[in-house]
Amino acid sequence: MNGAADIAPPPGADFHYASLYFAPRIRARLHLIEALRRELLEIPESCSDRGVAHIKLAWWREELATGADAAPRHHLTRALRGTAPTLVPAFRELAEHVAGGLGAAPPADDETLDSVLDTLHGPPVQALIDEAGGAREAELPMLLRLARLVERANALAALRRHRDGGWLYLSRATLDSHGLTPDQVRHAARSNELGTLVSAQATHLLGALEDALGKLPRQARRRQRLVTTLARIAQRRLALTLADGCAVLERRVDPTPVAKLAVAWRTRWLG
Repeated sequence: MNGAADIAPPPGADFHYASLYFAPRIRARLHLIEALRRELLEIPESCSDRGVAHIKLAWWREELATGADAAPRHHLTRALRGTAPTLVPAFRELAEHVAGGLGAAPPADDETLDSVLDTLHGPPVQALIDEAGGAREAELPMLLRLARLVERANALAALRRHRDGGWLYLSRATLDSHGLTPDQVRHAARSNELGTLVSAQATHLLGALEDALGKLPRQARRRQRLVTTLARIAQRRLALTLADGCAVLERRVDPTPVAKLAVAWRTRWLG
């Protein structure tokens, strides 16, 4: 498992379409960064035993801490050290932050949640932005906010799986406003046990994504079509989730591949 096919996102994945219209060399680097980012972020969700998640993340911290003269054991680490060695510390920090989120209490409010997500996602996401064309100084905070909203939107739509990981991407203030505790969210059997939480969050995030996209100049949306495409696909997923009655614990709805392709094509040419 060390070829380009093992690093590329599967056909149908959001990132497949978001990276579709980049030159092959750039697309390969984007795929590598995203593959390692997801490898680390998904460890808590894929491990039913939190102790196993800690062990895996400790392995990754060691793997990413080895010196430049050491032989990496994982094909993603080998690829990263071969093509973008300066990013190794950012991914080691990511592994540490993911480990810190295991069993962590929800952030107090949305402002604190944003800070947590910036710490968790910021450096690898900025690396993706840099590889995808870069950003002017005034645009970078807007793009990072947009990427943060994408993570929150996709976590909400995939709540059945996401809630088994670390942070819920929901603040304590939000949970309190719906009369819910983190344990109730993590252990609910059906979506209706969550009351209006999902629909309220989906509506809020849909509006926030539209606002964040609207604040980016058209040329920036075209130049940074990676993040813009991911945001527009996330918007469509939220709209489908709302139309489906927000039954996120029973099923996950998703835009069709044709719809994702249309979003990628439109963003490439129209911004």
